[in-house]
Amino acid sequence: MIDVSEAALAKGRANIEKNFERQIKKGSIDAATRDAAYALDAIILEAAWILGPLLVVAVNAVAGTAAAIIGAGVIGCGGTLLFATSRVSRSWRSPVHAGRRNKALSSPGIRILVVTMFALIAGFAAVEVALIAAARAAGASGASGVLLAVWSLGSMLAGFVYGSRSWPGTAPARVVVLLSATAVLIVLLAPQHNLVVIGAIVALSGAGGAPALSAIYRTAQHVALPGVGTESYAWLSVGTLVGSAVGAAAAGSVITAHGPGAGFMLAAAGIATAALAVGLGRHALRAPVVENTRAAVAVGG
Repeated sequence: MIDVSEAALAKGRANIEKNFERQIKKGSIDAATRDAAYALDAIILEAAWILGPLLVVAVNAVAGTAAAIIGAGVIGCGGTLLFATSRVSRSWRSPVHAGRRNKALSSPGIRILVVTMFALIAGFAAVEVALIAAARAAGASGASGVLLAVWSLGSMLAGFVYGSRSWPGTAPARVVVLLSATAVLIVLLAPQHNLVVIGAIVALSGAGGAPALSAIYRTAQHVALPGVGTESYAWLSVGTLVGSAVGAAAAGSVITAHGPGAGFMLAAAGIATAALAVGLGRHALRAPVVENTRAAVAVGG
């Protein structure tokens, strides 16, 4: 088991919240605070992955499957409406820019990040399937939930640390380092059969999740074309959803044929591919693409 210090959690959370409060009062958001914001977003996502399934199981046990499904829909719709009707959301306007209307995928950096998210989430999905298979192979199917929770918990704790301070280097460079380390740790899971050892390695490998996602989102904001930031993030979500489906399906097939170890190797390959995509595309991720409006104005005029 992992001993989580409440004091450490509170300190990390407080540091992030203080950053927000200070910048809100000043009316500006600097790069460090944006990193904290993206880290907090990734932390909340990890918390949802931990608490969501537990809530569904609890409601299902008390009121049945239909109630659990309806409850999940109500919570999802409620959260969406809460965000959409908030003062900040309603007051936001897309930046005005001259020239033709940009499309998100016109940015080479966004295209690279869509591929990155596809490969990364495919790898993460494969890890989840492989952990379930490993627990079943060890004769302890019930331990799969614990392993998944430990993995998400490691990511969430790392997100607190990442978001509470500034880090050297560029966001893409941090993504490469984090995902490369994660891939190596996932490879170490392949020959393991002891669930305690698997849990320890999973906790360490999970630490790259939230920080890497935070850095990816930060990079996406940097390379998105003017006026299409929302569409750019929507494309990252497309990569995420497709990657999740493909990764889970591929892992299931590989594990059925070759066992949990093969599933972990597949997961490591996906995560390593994500790191490679960012590394090879580092030049496109270094600076935002600026629309050449002169030609557009000449054509239109």
